[in-house]
Amino acid sequence: VTKESEFSTRATVGIMIKGLTVDNTVVGGPAYNSKDIEKGDVILKVDEDEATQDNIFQILIGDDNPGSTVEITVAKGGNQDAVATVKLTRMATSEIQDRRKMFEYFNSIKERAIADRDGFASSKVDETIRLWTNMWEADIAWEQAMTSNVQAMVEACRGWVQELMGELAALPDHLGGDSFTRAQVDELRRLHENELEEVLEGTVP
Repeated sequence: VTKESEFSTRATVGIMIKGLTVDNTVVGGPAYNSKDIEKGDVILKVDEDEATQDNIFQILIGDDNPGSTVEITVAKGGNQDAVATVKLTRMATSEIQDRRKMFEYFNSIKERAIADRDGFASSKVDETIRLWTNMWEADIAWEQAMTSNVQAMVEACRGWVQELMGELAALPDHLGGDSFTRAQVDELRRLHENELEEVLEGTVP
């Protein structure tokens, strides 16, 4: 939301508005990630509150708790016959504050270009925003792929651990005659189990 007070709060839905119209959604924010709220949508309600220019910032902030949920009803593209209600989970403002500032800077430059009737500069700002957004999307996709790969590795490690645990459990009471006592074998199993658990705990993201 373009009003500075909204981004000085602890929680946000990542919407930048002019009046009641969505001017943009911040990359990586709840509204952007939902893909259901877009530039040009008009906010009609937030939860059970009718949206007005006087209350829009406050009702979007809500109880100001990251992790709290909110339902936003919008007229898609401003079309009152195409109304949708989107449920979002507020996130910590600090996670997207820098990106929000970048959007504000771009919008300020574009507004100046429009005021100066400089169509070339205005179009270049739009292209810059598009390229910048694509860059962030690529970064997000890379992070998601890395997380997925790490989780797959953890699951594979768990399988190997279970297999090794089975082999340890199958060790005979004595190996090589009197080389090992039952207590020594049990201690060997216990040490391996502890070490493997520590490895897994350090690997889980």
